[in-house]
Parts: sequence; structure tokens; C-alpha cells
Amino acid sequence: MSLRNLVAVLCACGLAACSVSHKDASADQGNPAGQASASPVTQASTATPAPAATDVTPPVSITLDAKGLKFASPGNSSVSLLAFGVPRAMADAAVTAVLGQPTAQDSNDECPAGQIDFSNYGPLSLNFQNGKFVGWGVFPTDSDDAPGFATVGGVGIGMTRDALEKLHKLSFPKVSSIPEFSFGEIHGKFDSGTPPQTVAALWAGTNCIFR
Repeated sequence: MSLRNLVAVLCACGLAACSVSHKDASADQGNPAGQASASPVTQASTATPAPAATDVTPPVSITLDAKGLKFASPGNSSVSLLAFGVPRAMADAAVTAVLGQPTAQDSNDECPAGQIDFSNYGPLSLNFQNGKFVGWGVFPTDSDDAPGFATVGGVGIGMTRDALEKLHKLSFPKVSSIPEFSFGEIHGKFDSGTPPQTVAALWAGTNCIFR
């Protein structure tokens, strides 16, 4: 699906900020960081559909952002932000249009932040409270499970700590019992507490993190 068609889907869902903007060079300035089932919008037609092979439109990619999720055209030449606070149906429709139907949907009422509902797309979790999109997390069981989920600046699962520290100044929560770090409003954890260390998870917004 092209970015133009995706934005049309979002507008059809009633998303207030549904316009596409040019790439914001500051999109990842020190910020890197689970959606209800809604079928992709389809249009009835009596015409014979064109063969799938003729659709050579490059796919839209999803990048992680401290304020939500960004949908980018190839090369990030244009970007649309799906911001925290939008209705769950909107968030699910947008991500489903790119990644397909959720692999799982569940809820946890024991989260430190209160009950959170989730839509999972493989390792990518969309988080909801009171019907609103409030956070995302990338929690793979194996680093190979999360190819492509990264910030505009390239921070993603499997990145080494050395490489991450070349991009961002990290802070480390003193209350955490896990090898956790933060840069801006994006948080994550390393795969171990001792070198060598690689990024094992990333999240932003409201999440169900037990420390």
C-alpha cells in the first residue's frame, strides 16, 4: 500500500492529522521510544482488477517515534505520524494496512499503569487504554524476529551499545533491576548487564513494564 493510499485510509477513519508532510530532519532528535481490528478499506468495482504483478508501488514502512509511529514512503521522503491519543480503531487500521492482521490481541489488568489492552503484530505491540493508542513496544523473543522496526535515526533491535551511544546520550534508571536505558522519551533494555551488549527491546509511551 502506498503512503497516499494509507493516508486516505486514516482520513476515512477520521484521523485529525491525516495530511502527509515532508520528512522532518529532526524527527529523531534524541527521541527514537499496543490497536483494534479494523479491516483495510476496500472499494467495490465492476471492472476487472489489474494483475497483482502490475502493482510496483514501493511499500510503506513503519518507524518508531517517541510520539507514536511514523509511516514513511521509501527513502523517508514523506512521513505521516500516527500519534499517541488517537482512537484504537484508527491505530489498528493503519498498522493492519501495512503489516496485515494482528497476530494476537489481549489485555493485562495488572500493569503498573493500570489495565492495558494490546494488539500484537509479531514483536510490535500497540498499547491501548480507554480505547486510545497510548504506547508501543518492540519485544522480540529473538533479534531476528524484528527486522526493520527502528527509529528514523536507525536505532533498532540488535544494535550494539557502542553504536547506540554514538547516536544518543543514554540515561540509566537507578530503580530498574534490568539493564534498562533511555534516550529522550524512548526506552529500552540491553540483552545483558555486561559487555558486549545489544538492544533487546524498545518502547515508548505507556507500557506494561515490571521492574
